[in-house]
Amino acid sequence: MSNNIPEALAQLDTTNDEQWTSEGLPRLDVMSKLVGNPVSRADVTSAAKGFTRTNSKLEVLAPTPVVAVPAESEAEAIVAESAESAESEDTSEDLTEDEVVEAALVEAQANLVEAQKQVRKAQENMDVVITRRAKEDAGVTDAHRIKEYQRSQQAQRAIQAKQRNLMTQAALSTPNNV
Repeated sequence: MSNNIPEALAQLDTTNDEQWTSEGLPRLDVMSKLVGNPVSRADVTSAAKGFTRTNSKLEVLAPTPVVAVPAESEAEAIVAESAESAESEDTSEDLTEDEVVEAALVEAQANLVEAQKQVRKAQENMDVVITRRAKEDAGVTDAHRIKEYQRSQQAQRAIQAKQRNLMTQAALSTPNNV
């Protein structure tokens, strides 16, 4: 396994169709296996701009480390650390540039953790909706829906026919006073 994206890109075989997308870009699942961590398209693009199957010449911009997503307990520790560093920023005005950059990274990681929690919650909610819809539609086909529509139309026609009959009977039973 390779430790960074440029090394993983160098291992790709331009003759192996299973390693490339139809657009000629490296497949992310293959890259993730080679790197040893999940990677995104942005990670690959930022590590080697313009790298494609036909242009497999590496133009490395800068080594791009792959950041593992922290677990829940680690995420809470990052959030707590971010809050502590934010408090210390308020009290200390003489931060070095490195400390400012580090604080910005910690804050961004805390924001990422919070966003991931929101995504997980939204996915759970969507799973509930999908499950409910699947239960409602279980065994229901288009043929069932068509028959249900036809029955509703037949019921409406029957109601209209009754109304016409009542109106006709009322008209016939009314004496003509002309």
